Amino acid sequence: SRPPNPPDGGQPGLYALGWGINTEFGGLVNWAHSGAFSTGANTTVKLVPAEGFGIVVLTNGAPVGVPEAIADAYLEYLVTGEEDADGWYELWSTRMGGVYGEPLDLGPEPTDPAAAAAGEAYEGTYANDYVGEVTITANDDGTLEMAIGPAGITYTLEHWDGDTFVYAHSPELPDFLETAVFELTDGQATSLTLSAMDGAGLGTLDRV
Repeated sequence: SRPPNPPDGGQPGLYALGWGINTEFGGLVNWAHSGAFSTGANTTVKLVPAEGFGIVVLTNGAPVGVPEAIADAYLEYLVTGEEDADGWYELWSTRMGGVYGEPLDLGPEPTDPAAAAAGEAYEGTYANDYVGEVTITANDDGTLEMAIGPAGITYTLEHWDGDTFVYAHSPELPDFLETAVFELTDGQATSLTLSAMDGAGLGTLDRV
């Protein structure tokens, strides 16, 4: 469940399997999803199952609420015969403000980074109760492969400085880099901290 949605008079919103589910336009349930925020193709789709229609809006702009406002203004017109495109844009531009959040502050890229250890120093399995298991394997080019969870979702870790590596945690945000920081003892990594998993301080995994 999500907080009530202003246009629908306070009905609760839901989100499941990639669909936002809301009640709008005088009581009609609709399904919606927006995405592709950082790929130059901000899109939205909105369906009204009871009426058998929907709309897809594709743009090559930033996520500032334009396709969402177009979709809602069009559906409002189909249902009521009236539309308030400016009002919908004002609502959606407010909703979409700061959708990216702020990237992790890595500071300037090191011009003379400290060398990483040999790849085998990092290889192994790390785990905690929050993240589960993470497996690290070394590539010949100095990068590391990180596989997370039962599905083995894989990320490439590129060396940043010393025992710190960086990677793009979200495919939609390739410029928002996260860190994987290893702690070494006697030349062997004993723990791994993932910034993307550490918002609540639970991102440190111990070698198992």
